Amino acid sequence: MDEYYCTNCGATLNDQYGFDPDQPWTCTECGTTLFGDGFPEGNRFPGVVWHCDGCGAVLNTQQGFDDEEDEWECTECGYTNSLSDSQIFESEASYRTYKTVMGVASFIGGALRVAAERNDYSDDSGEEEDSEGWDDYDNDDSSYSYSTNDDNEEDSYDYGSHDYSSDSYEERKVVKIPLRTRIALFWGSFLRRLKIALIAVVVLAVAVSAFGIFYYKTNAIPVGFSSEWAVGKNYETVVKKLETQGFTRVMAEGIEDLPYESLDEAFTVSEVSLSGDNTFDEKTTQLPAATVRVYYHSPMQVALPFSAKAARGMDYHEVVAQLKEAGFGSIEVKERNDLVFGLLERPDIVADIVINGEKEFELGDEYPVDAEIIIEYHAFKKR
Repeated sequence: MDEYYCTNCGATLNDQYGFDPDQPWTCTECGTTLFGDGFPEGNRFPGVVWHCDGCGAVLNTQQGFDDEEDEWECTECGYTNSLSDSQIFESEASYRTYKTVMGVASFIGGALRVAAERNDYSDDSGEEEDSEGWDDYDNDDSSYSYSTNDDNEEDSYDYGSHDYSSDSYEERKVVKIPLRTRIALFWGSFLRRLKIALIAVVVLAVAVSAFGIFYYKTNAIPVGFSSEWAVGKNYETVVKKLETQGFTRVMAEGIEDLPYESLDEAFTVSEVSLSGDNTFDEKTTQLPAATVRVYYHSPMQVALPFSAKAARGMDYHEVVAQLKEAGFGSIEVKERNDLVFGLLERPDIVADIVINGEKEFELGDEYPVDAEIIIEYHAFKKR
Protein backbone atom coordinates (compact mmCIF):
# COMPACT_ATOMS: atom_id res chain seq x y z
CA MET A 1 0.00 0.00 0.00
CA ASP A 2 1.23 3.51 -0.79
CA GLU A 3 1.94 5.80 2.11
CA TYR A 4 -0.62 8.47 2.91
CA TYR A 5 -0.07 11.58 4.99
CA CYS A 6 -2.36 14.07 6.72
CA THR A 7 -2.34 17.39 4.83
CA ASN A 8 -2.84 19.29 8.09
CA CYS A 9 -0.34 17.81 10.57
CA GLY A 10 1.78 15.49 8.39
CA ALA A 11 0.95 12.32 10.35
CA THR A 12 1.33 8.98 8.55
CA LEU A 13 -2.23 7.74 8.00
CA ASN A 14 -1.13 4.17 7.28
CA ASP A 15 -0.06 3.85 10.94
CA GLN A 16 -3.51 4.81 12.21
CA TYR A 17 -5.72 1.85 13.12
CA GLY A 18 -8.54 1.17 10.64
CA PHE A 19 -7.29 3.51 7.91
CA ASP A 20 -8.84 2.84 4.48
CA PRO A 21 -7.61 4.99 1.56
CA ASP A 22 -10.84 4.33 -0.36
CA GLN A 23 -13.00 5.93 2.35
CA PRO A 24 -12.98 9.37 4.02
CA TRP A 25 -10.74 9.30 7.08
CA THR A 26 -10.47 11.48 10.19
CA CYS A 27 -6.84 11.91 11.27
CA THR A 28 -6.47 10.61 14.83
CA GLU A 29 -3.66 13.10 15.50
CA CYS A 30 -5.36 16.42 14.62
CA GLY A 31 -9.00 15.49 13.84
CA THR A 32 -8.96 16.69 10.19
CA THR A 33 -11.32 14.83 7.83
CA LEU A 34 -9.50 13.70 4.66
CA PHE A 35 -10.56 12.03 1.41
CA GLY A 36 -8.81 11.04 -1.83
CA ASP A 37 -8.89 12.78 -5.20
CA GLY A 38 -11.48 10.32 -6.56
CA PHE A 39 -13.97 10.94 -3.76
CA PRO A 40 -17.38 12.08 -5.14
CA GLU A 41 -17.98 15.66 -4.04
CA GLY A 42 -21.35 17.39 -4.22
CA ASN A 43 -22.23 20.45 -6.26
CA ARG A 44 -24.02 22.43 -3.57
CA PHE A 45 -21.63 21.58 -0.72
CA PRO A 46 -18.21 20.76 -2.24
CA GLY A 47 -15.69 19.28 0.16
CA VAL A 48 -18.36 18.09 2.62
CA VAL A 49 -18.47 14.44 3.67
CA TRP A 50 -22.05 13.54 4.58
CA HIS A 51 -22.61 10.86 7.25
CA CYS A 52 -25.92 9.20 8.07
CA ASP A 53 -27.29 10.34 11.45
CA GLY A 54 -28.81 6.90 11.84
CA CYS A 55 -25.94 4.50 11.17
CA GLY A 56 -22.93 6.73 10.38
CA ALA A 57 -22.49 5.47 6.81
CA VAL A 58 -20.95 7.82 4.22
CA LEU A 59 -23.77 9.14 2.03
CA ASN A 60 -21.58 10.61 -0.75
CA THR A 61 -20.67 7.12 -2.03
CA GLN A 62 -24.25 5.78 -2.08
CA GLN A 63 -25.82 5.13 -5.47
CA GLY A 64 -27.65 8.19 -6.81
CA PHE A 65 -26.65 10.55 -3.98
CA ASP A 66 -27.12 14.21 -4.89
CA ASP A 67 -26.55 17.04 -2.40
CA GLU A 68 -28.86 19.27 -4.47
CA GLU A 69 -31.69 17.49 -2.67
CA ASP A 70 -32.91 18.75 0.71
CA GLU A 71 -33.06 15.23 2.13
CA TRP A 72 -31.49 11.82 1.46
CA GLU A 73 -32.64 8.43 2.61
CA CYS A 74 -29.69 6.27 3.65
CA THR A 75 -29.54 3.08 1.58
CA GLU A 76 -27.95 1.27 4.51
CA CYS A 77 -30.51 1.87 7.28
CA GLY A 78 -33.34 3.89 5.67
CA TYR A 79 -32.86 6.95 7.91
CA THR A 80 -33.88 10.25 6.27
CA ASN A 81 -31.06 12.79 6.59
CA SER A 82 -31.36 16.55 6.16
CA LEU A 83 -28.89 18.13 3.70
CA SER A 84 -28.53 21.75 4.75
CA ASP A 85 -25.99 24.27 6.08
CA SER A 86 -27.18 23.70 9.64
CA GLN A 87 -26.08 20.05 9.47
CA ILE A 88 -22.44 20.79 8.52
CA PHE A 89 -19.89 20.56 11.35
CA GLU A 90 -16.16 21.20 11.40
CA SER A 91 -15.35 18.00 13.28
CA GLU A 92 -16.80 14.89 14.86
CA ALA A 93 -16.39 16.53 18.28
CA SER A 94 -18.47 19.53 17.21
CA TYR A 95 -21.21 17.21 15.94
CA ARG A 96 -21.27 15.20 19.18
CA THR A 97 -21.42 18.39 21.24
CA TYR A 98 -24.31 19.65 19.11
CA LYS A 99 -26.25 16.41 19.63
CA THR A 100 -25.59 16.59 23.38
CA VAL A 101 -26.82 20.18 23.61
CA MET A 102 -29.94 19.37 21.59
CA GLY A 103 -30.64 16.36 23.83
CA VAL A 104 -30.29 18.50 26.95
CA ALA A 105 -32.54 21.18 25.45
CA SER A 106 -35.17 18.55 24.61
CA PHE A 107 -35.02 17.17 28.16
CA ILE A 108 -35.33 20.67 29.63
CA GLY A 109 -38.29 21.50 27.39
CA GLY A 110 -40.05 18.30 28.44
CA ALA A 111 -39.39 19.02 32.12
CA LEU A 112 -40.82 22.54 31.79
CA ARG A 113 -43.94 21.28 30.03
CA VAL A 114 -44.54 18.65 32.72
CA ALA A 115 -44.06 21.25 35.45
CA ALA A 116 -46.45 23.67 33.74
CA GLU A 117 -49.10 20.97 33.28
CA ARG A 118 -48.83 19.98 36.94
CA ASN A 119 -49.16 23.59 38.01
CA ASP A 120 -52.24 24.12 35.80
CA TYR A 121 -53.80 20.95 37.19
CA SER A 122 -53.14 22.07 40.75
CA ASP A 123 -54.63 25.53 40.09
CA ASP A 124 -57.72 24.00 38.46
CA SER A 125 -58.20 21.65 41.42
CA GLY A 126 -57.96 24.59 43.79
CA GLU A 127 -60.62 26.48 41.89
CA GLU A 128 -62.93 23.49 42.00
CA GLU A 129 -62.45 23.18 45.75
CA ASP A 130 -63.22 26.87 46.19
CA SER A 131 -66.39 26.58 44.09
CA GLU A 132 -67.54 23.71 46.27
CA GLY A 133 -67.01 25.67 49.47
CA TRP A 134 -68.63 28.98 48.35
CA ASP A 135 -72.05 29.80 46.93
CA ASP A 136 -71.83 32.34 44.11
CA TYR A 137 -74.59 34.59 42.83
CA ASP A 138 -75.17 35.27 39.17
CA ASN A 139 -73.98 38.86 38.83
CA ASP A 140 -75.15 39.17 35.24
CA ASP A 141 -78.73 39.75 36.42
CA SER A 142 -78.27 41.77 39.57
CA SER A 143 -81.42 43.96 39.54
CA TYR A 144 -84.10 43.23 42.09
CA SER A 145 -87.36 44.75 43.38
CA TYR A 146 -89.65 44.20 46.32
CA SER A 147 -93.04 45.43 47.47
CA THR A 148 -94.88 45.44 50.77
CA ASN A 149 -98.69 44.93 50.87
CA ASP A 150 -100.67 46.97 53.31
CA ASP A 151 -102.96 44.00 53.92
CA ASN A 152 -100.20 42.19 55.80
CA GLU A 153 -99.72 39.93 52.89
CA GLU A 154 -96.60 38.06 52.48
CA ASP A 155 -93.65 40.10 51.21
CA SER A 156 -92.48 39.09 47.80
CA TYR A 157 -88.99 39.66 46.40
CA ASP A 158 -87.98 39.67 42.80
CA TYR A 159 -84.30 38.88 42.28
CA GLY A 160 -83.90 39.06 38.55
CA SER A 161 -85.75 36.08 37.18
CA HIS A 162 -86.13 34.44 40.61
CA ASP A 163 -89.10 34.89 42.85
CA TYR A 164 -89.00 33.97 46.51
CA SER A 165 -91.44 34.53 49.33
CA SER A 166 -90.27 35.61 52.78
CA ASP A 167 -91.83 32.57 54.36
CA SER A 168 -90.16 30.11 52.07
CA TYR A 169 -86.87 32.02 51.65
CA GLU A 170 -84.02 30.54 53.59
CA GLU A 171 -81.19 32.94 54.30
CA ARG A 172 -77.97 32.03 52.49
CA LYS A 173 -75.06 31.53 54.79
CA VAL A 174 -71.42 32.51 54.10
CA VAL A 175 -69.09 29.55 54.57
CA LYS A 176 -65.89 30.70 56.31
CA ILE A 177 -62.69 28.76 55.60
CA PRO A 178 -60.82 27.93 58.81
CA LEU A 179 -57.46 29.64 59.34
CA ARG A 180 -55.67 26.30 59.28
CA THR A 181 -57.13 25.48 55.88
CA ARG A 182 -56.26 28.91 54.48
CA ILE A 183 -52.66 28.52 55.71
CA ALA A 184 -52.51 25.06 54.12
CA LEU A 185 -53.82 26.45 50.80
CA PHE A 186 -51.34 29.35 50.87
CA TRP A 187 -48.46 27.03 51.75
CA GLY A 188 -49.36 24.60 48.97
CA SER A 189 -49.50 27.44 46.42
CA PHE A 190 -46.17 28.79 47.69
CA LEU A 191 -44.51 25.37 47.39
CA ARG A 192 -45.80 24.93 43.83
CA ARG A 193 -44.34 28.26 42.78
CA LEU A 194 -41.11 27.56 44.63
CA LYS A 195 -40.82 24.25 42.79
CA ILE A 196 -41.25 25.99 39.44
CA ALA A 197 -38.62 28.59 40.42
CA LEU A 198 -36.16 25.85 41.42
CA ILE A 199 -36.76 24.00 38.16
CA ALA A 200 -36.09 27.24 36.26
CA VAL A 201 -32.82 27.74 38.17
CA VAL A 202 -31.73 24.16 37.45
CA VAL A 203 -32.65 24.54 33.78
CA LEU A 204 -30.66 27.76 33.57
CA ALA A 205 -27.65 26.15 35.24
CA VAL A 206 -27.79 23.16 32.89
CA ALA A 207 -28.12 25.46 29.88
CA VAL A 208 -25.14 27.58 30.94
CA SER A 209 -23.08 24.45 31.62
CA ALA A 210 -24.04 22.94 28.28
CA PHE A 211 -23.12 26.14 26.48
CA GLY A 212 -19.78 26.24 28.31
CA ILE A 213 -19.02 22.65 27.29
CA PHE A 214 -20.06 23.36 23.69
CA TYR A 215 -17.92 26.51 23.54
CA TYR A 216 -14.91 24.71 25.01
CA LYS A 217 -15.24 21.71 22.68
CA THR A 218 -15.47 23.89 19.58
CA ASN A 219 -12.74 26.41 20.47
CA ALA A 220 -10.13 24.54 22.57
CA ILE A 221 -6.75 23.89 20.94
CA PRO A 222 -4.07 21.27 21.80
CA VAL A 223 -0.86 22.29 23.55
CA GLY A 224 1.25 20.32 21.09
CA PHE A 225 3.89 19.15 23.59
CA SER A 226 4.17 17.69 27.07
CA SER A 227 5.29 19.48 30.21
CA GLU A 228 8.30 17.11 30.46
CA TRP A 229 9.41 17.99 26.91
CA ALA A 230 9.55 21.71 27.68
CA VAL A 231 11.86 21.39 30.71
CA GLY A 232 15.44 22.21 29.72
CA LYS A 233 14.49 23.85 26.39
CA ASN A 234 15.31 27.48 25.68
CA TYR A 235 12.34 29.51 26.88
CA GLU A 236 12.09 31.48 23.61
CA THR A 237 11.64 28.20 21.69
CA VAL A 238 8.80 27.13 24.00
CA VAL A 239 7.09 30.55 23.84
CA LYS A 240 7.23 30.56 20.04
CA LYS A 241 5.76 27.05 19.86
CA LEU A 242 2.86 28.02 22.14
CA GLU A 243 2.11 31.12 20.08
CA THR A 244 2.24 29.05 16.88
CA GLN A 245 -0.37 26.70 18.39
CA GLY A 246 -2.68 29.69 18.83
CA PHE A 247 -2.30 30.72 22.49
CA THR A 248 -2.60 34.50 22.92
CA ARG A 249 -1.61 34.99 26.57
CA VAL A 250 1.87 33.50 26.88
CA MET A 251 4.10 35.09 29.53
CA ALA A 252 7.77 34.30 30.22
CA GLU A 253 9.09 34.83 33.76
CA GLY A 254 12.71 34.44 34.84
CA ILE A 255 13.55 32.72 38.13
CA GLU A 256 16.74 34.18 39.59
CA ASP A 257 18.11 30.93 40.99
CA LEU A 258 21.39 30.18 39.19
CA PRO A 259 24.79 30.65 40.87
CA TYR A 260 27.74 31.62 38.68
CA GLU A 261 28.87 27.99 38.35
CA SER A 262 25.55 26.95 36.76
CA LEU A 263 25.13 29.70 34.21
CA ASP A 264 25.14 27.14 31.39
CA GLU A 265 21.50 26.48 32.40
CA ALA A 266 20.52 30.13 32.02
CA PHE A 267 17.33 30.81 30.04
CA THR A 268 16.29 27.17 30.01
CA VAL A 269 12.72 26.28 31.01
CA SER A 270 12.13 25.00 34.52
CA GLU A 271 8.33 24.74 34.34
CA VAL A 272 5.30 25.57 32.14
CA SER A 273 2.01 26.40 33.82
CA LEU A 274 -1.14 25.97 31.71
CA SER A 275 -3.96 27.76 33.57
CA GLY A 276 -2.34 26.68 36.83
CA ASP A 277 -1.66 23.09 35.71
CA ASN A 278 2.03 22.21 35.35
CA THR A 279 1.49 18.57 34.30
CA PHE A 280 0.05 17.94 30.83
CA ASP A 281 0.72 16.04 27.58
CA GLU A 282 0.69 17.01 23.92
CA LYS A 283 -3.03 16.21 23.54
CA THR A 284 -4.13 18.41 26.45
CA THR A 285 -6.46 21.14 25.20
CA GLN A 286 -7.18 24.66 26.44
CA LEU A 287 -8.88 27.78 25.16
CA PRO A 288 -6.65 30.17 23.15
CA ALA A 289 -7.10 32.89 25.81
CA ALA A 290 -5.87 30.62 28.63
CA THR A 291 -3.00 32.05 30.69
CA VAL A 292 0.27 30.21 29.98
CA ARG A 293 3.34 31.00 32.07
CA VAL A 294 6.80 29.83 31.01
CA TYR A 295 9.28 29.89 33.90
CA TYR A 296 12.99 29.81 33.08
CA HIS A 297 16.29 29.86 35.00
CA SER A 298 18.26 33.12 35.18
CA PRO A 299 21.34 34.36 37.12
CA MET A 300 20.94 35.04 40.84
CA GLN A 301 20.98 38.58 42.19
CA VAL A 302 23.52 39.13 44.99
CA ALA A 303 24.25 42.10 47.22
CA LEU A 304 27.53 44.05 47.06
CA PRO A 305 29.70 43.73 50.20
CA PHE A 306 30.93 47.35 49.95
CA SER A 307 30.26 50.70 48.31
CA ALA A 308 32.27 52.17 45.44
CA LYS A 309 33.79 54.77 47.75
CA ALA A 310 34.94 52.16 50.27
CA ALA A 311 36.39 49.89 47.55
CA ARG A 312 38.65 52.66 46.21
CA GLY A 313 40.73 52.65 49.39
CA MET A 314 41.10 48.87 49.69
CA ASP A 315 43.74 46.43 48.46
CA TYR A 316 42.49 44.97 45.22
CA HIS A 317 43.22 41.41 46.43
CA GLU A 318 40.75 41.93 49.30
CA VAL A 319 38.16 43.41 46.95
CA VAL A 320 38.38 40.43 44.58
CA ALA A 321 38.15 37.97 47.47
CA GLN A 322 35.00 39.61 48.90
CA LEU A 323 33.32 39.75 45.46
CA LYS A 324 33.97 36.05 44.82
CA GLU A 325 32.71 35.14 48.28
CA ALA A 326 29.50 37.07 47.54
CA GLY A 327 29.01 35.00 44.37
CA PHE A 328 30.34 37.15 41.53
CA GLY A 329 32.46 35.39 38.94
CA SER A 330 33.15 37.72 36.01
CA ILE A 331 35.95 39.86 37.53
CA GLU A 332 38.71 41.50 35.49
CA VAL A 333 41.74 43.13 37.17
CA LYS A 334 43.84 45.81 35.42
CA GLU A 335 46.99 47.66 36.42
CA ARG A 336 46.96 51.44 36.30
CA ASN A 337 50.64 52.24 35.90
CA ASP A 338 50.48 55.69 37.40
CA LEU A 339 52.99 55.55 40.31
CA VAL A 340 56.51 56.93 40.17
CA PHE A 341 57.64 57.07 43.80
CA GLY A 342 54.49 55.78 45.55
CA LEU A 343 54.36 58.66 48.01
CA LEU A 344 50.76 59.81 47.45
CA GLU A 345 49.24 56.47 46.46
CA ARG A 346 50.34 53.01 47.40
CA PRO A 347 50.61 50.16 44.93
CA ASP A 348 47.84 47.50 44.78
CA ILE A 349 45.25 49.95 46.11
CA VAL A 350 42.06 50.11 44.06
CA ALA A 351 41.99 53.18 41.87
CA ASP A 352 38.59 52.54 40.27
CA ILE A 353 35.91 49.84 40.09
CA VAL A 354 33.12 49.54 37.48
CA ILE A 355 30.15 47.09 37.67
CA ASN A 356 28.08 46.68 34.51
CA GLY A 357 29.26 50.13 33.40
CA GLU A 358 28.37 51.82 36.69
CA LYS A 359 31.09 53.58 38.72
CA GLU A 360 28.91 54.58 41.65
CA PHE A 361 27.03 52.09 43.84
CA GLU A 362 26.23 51.56 47.50
CA LEU A 363 26.67 48.78 50.01
CA GLY A 364 23.85 46.23 49.55
CA ASP A 365 23.00 47.12 45.93
CA GLU A 366 22.11 43.94 44.02
CA TYR A 367 23.59 42.79 40.73
CA PRO A 368 23.42 39.47 38.82
CA VAL A 369 26.24 37.03 39.56
CA ASP A 370 27.45 37.33 35.97
CA ALA A 371 27.75 41.12 36.15
CA GLU A 372 30.89 42.37 34.40
CA ILE A 373 33.25 43.82 37.04
CA ILE A 374 36.44 45.71 36.12
CA ILE A 375 38.93 46.67 38.85
CA GLU A 376 41.86 49.03 38.25
CA TYR A 377 44.58 49.36 40.89
CA HIS A 378 47.61 51.60 41.31
CA ALA A 379 50.97 50.24 40.14
CA PHE A 380 54.42 51.63 39.35
CA LYS A 381 55.12 52.70 35.87
CA LYS A 382 57.05 50.15 33.90
CA ARG A 383 60.43 51.21 32.62
